[in-house]
Parts: sequence; structure tokens; C-alpha cells
Amino acid sequence: MITRYPILMKMQGKQLLFVGGGAVAERKINSLLACDPAITVLSPEITEKLQSLAQLGVIKWTTELPTETFDYVFIATNEREINKEVYEFYKGKALINIADDPEACDFHLPATIIHGDVVISISTDGTDPSKSKRIREKLEEWISQGGLEQ
Repeated sequence: MITRYPILMKMQGKQLLFVGGGAVAERKINSLLACDPAITVLSPEITEKLQSLAQLGVIKWTTELPTETFDYVFIATNEREINKEVYEFYKGKALINIADDPEACDFHLPATIIHGDVVISISTDGTDPSKSKRIREKLEEWISQGGLEQ
């Protein structure tokens, strides 16, 4: 049973916290940058791409727990215990996406296609992200062959 309702949220100016600075955080941050949120990354280390974004002032990188409040918290460390502690700290204070516990997530980031003014989102409610990716790739191929123009 699907328990989440698809909704497009205005992210411009929203305060986003990413706990963890690895490949998962980088992928999610890249997908959100065009929406112009205020992104803070809390992690002892971050990827080279995230370091570049921090140096350009596109995102903020910190190694200490931020004092400001956040609208959304994305938890994506490789440490399950840390993920759980961060989840418990922010539970009820922000909407949470926790990479290693889809059931605990308040929301998921669907596989998304943006083509002009058309936005297509595909989700399996967090149960099979690779299936969503495969469907997205097939739809992208169809669109590239003029599928939306027919």
C-alpha cells in the first residue's frame, strides 16, 4: 500500500540540512540545486564536488552541529547509529529523509524527469529505487525520440 502522496514542493529559500557528505548526499544535492534552497552539509568530510560547491558559496559545509532550524533534513551517513541519533534529534522538528530507513522517511525524492514545463516523477514509495530509475530511463528515451510531441 502506498502511504505517501506525490506533491511538488516549492524549495526556493527552504533550509535543507544534509548529514553526510558522500555520494548519496552529492546526488541528492545536485538534484535540488536548481530549486535554489539554502543547503548546509554537516560532515567531517565531503566529496570533491561538494567541496567545490562550498568554495563557491553554493552550499555551506560545517563539521559542527548547526544551531539554526531546518525545513528538511537528509540523513545519509554510512553509520547506522549516527543516522538513528540524527533522526531522533530532528524528528518532529523537520521533514526527514533517511537513506538507510525508507519506512522512517517523511518523504522520498522520486526519480524525476524535467522537460521544459513538464515534470514527471516516478516512485515505488521507497521500496525499489532501481525500478524507479529504470522506468525514468525508458521515459527519457521515449521523450528524446519525440514522445511528448506526438
